Amino acid sequence: MHRVSQIVGKTVVSAETGDRLGSVSDALIDEGRVVALVIGGGLLAREHVLPFPDVKTLGGDTVLARTGSGMIKPGEWRKSGADAARSSALRGRPVVTTAGQRLGQMNDLLIDDQTGVFEELEVATGGLRNRHMRLRASSEIRIGADAVVVPEGALEQPGDSDTAPAPVSRSSTDSGT
Repeated sequence: MHRVSQIVGKTVVSAETGDRLGSVSDALIDEGRVVALVIGGGLLAREHVLPFPDVKTLGGDTVLARTGSGMIKPGEWRKSGADAARSSALRGRPVVTTAGQRLGQMNDLLIDDQTGVFEELEVATGGLRNRHMRLRASSEIRIGADAVVVPEGALEQPGDSDTAPAPVSRSSTDSGT
């Protein structure tokens, strides 16, 4: 499992040729998963889109693309009909329950390395201690233009409807690369 924020900035290399293609500048998300990575710099100089199926490995230091030819221009990506949002636009977006309770602000997404599917959402609760909590992703979570809406029971731990999950500190979750 990787945090989307930890993928940003990683070098992207073609597994086929060993050429540096650039570095990840953002992730495109839609329907509960990362659908592509935005790649900037490198041989291509301008931003390009690497569809997630063309990602071979999300490594600790490097992202391996199956080939460099899988990268497409942003205009081609838009023409394909893909409707995706940049993950960077989600950061700071309010997270509320279906009952109207504000839980905090969207901080990060944790994704499955192979599929790009969201496994967890990290929510910053704010306040003086600025704690973070993780919510298990589900098909009931809605990521809208103005807020992230989660089911009312999103904070409940399995088998214990009266207990919220313990907040996690940044240092304990950053080692998941």
